[in-house]
Amino acid sequence: MSKRKVTIERDPKIQGLGDEQARFNVYCEHVPPLSRYQQLAKVESVKAGELKDIGDSTSNHWRKIFNVYAKLQFELEPQQYATWQQLRDDWLLQANCNVSLLFQPSSFDNSFECNKIESDKELKSEAIHIVMGKTYGVKLREQYFDRTGKEISLFWATAEFAICQSKKLIICPYFDYRQLSNIKITQLVGLINHLSVSKQK
Repeated sequence: MSKRKVTIERDPKIQGLGDEQARFNVYCEHVPPLSRYQQLAKVESVKAGELKDIGDSTSNHWRKIFNVYAKLQFELEPQQYATWQQLRDDWLLQANCNVSLLFQPSSFDNSFECNKIESDKELKSEAIHIVMGKTYGVKLREQYFDRTGKEISLFWATAEFAICQSKKLIICPYFDYRQLSNIKITQLVGLINHLSVSKQK
């Protein structure tokens, strides 16, 4: 069987941090309140120590987001790291990490349909999409319908987690220690693994 070619065409309206070719996209309603990030025009990878600098220069809010993201990725796939802290400091949102943190509603609209697997038979979505926060997830879903006329059919697995299997989309609690606790991170990992398995079928 020939290897399928992956084509990723990022729309210029997609702004965020991480790997421009990411297959794991997390959507956040907020942008770090620093001029460099307010003016992003694309997805840009961070440098070692940059996430710590953002937390030190802003508030504990962003430190929590990066820590929860690191815990999630460490539980999904620890790479070569012994702790989630090492993964955060040496890998998360850096070049070639295959994950991203995307800002602005337009990033959702434009990245949602641009990650494709090109095969002889079909084109289908390849990326996993995670939206932080139920309210933001519902807002993005409505906006997507208004723009495209396409419905995102959600199944609420619990009061806090919604899934659209065909779009590889999960809406989850906000990346905060209380809202997305360690127990809930494990729940989210289970849902992501379910989507990843179904993606391969």
